[in-house]
Amino acid sequence: MAIEIDQKPKKEIKKKDLVFLVIGIILLLGAASSLLFFHFFGEKQKEELEGLREEYLRLQRSNDSIEEEVKDSKKKIDVFTQLLQEHKAAEKFFSFMESSTHYRVEWNGADLNLSDLTFSASGRADSFITLAQQLLIFKSKPAEIESVELKDISMSEKGGTDFSVIITFRPYLFEFTY
Repeated sequence: MAIEIDQKPKKEIKKKDLVFLVIGIILLLGAASSLLFFHFFGEKQKEELEGLREEYLRLQRSNDSIEEEVKDSKKKIDVFTQLLQEHKAAEKFFSFMESSTHYRVEWNGADLNLSDLTFSASGRADSFITLAQQLLIFKSKPAEIESVELKDISMSEKGGTDFSVIITFRPYLFEFTY
């Protein structure tokens, strides 16, 4: 008994099947290369994202320290502003007194109290009329002067009138302007 091997006739590959095979191989290679590309691209993006996170955290810490510095500076500025607002300035007072003093009145002694805004002074006027005119000048300035109290009026030995006065001023005259 002899074994017979049948040989099948070779099938001829059709052109249509060959095109599908080539397209399938191209698609398979394209999918594989896309997968590899996106895998490596994704790794690169992960590294970049991690670097950006580190940069963000570094900037956040830097921002926090800058914020603290700004807050400290603001506190110092607020303290200094309050100090300036509470500061009493006498420049306006002296120019006011210079412009409001009658030319025939002399001030002999004076005390300026900035805590209660009073000016106590003794002076000499050449007459009672001049003293009355000086009081009228003070009373004509209600924006600056709150009250005027005249004390110890007497005739001087050299002629004229000696007097003492207490003047209470309004706060704006001593406000510090910056």
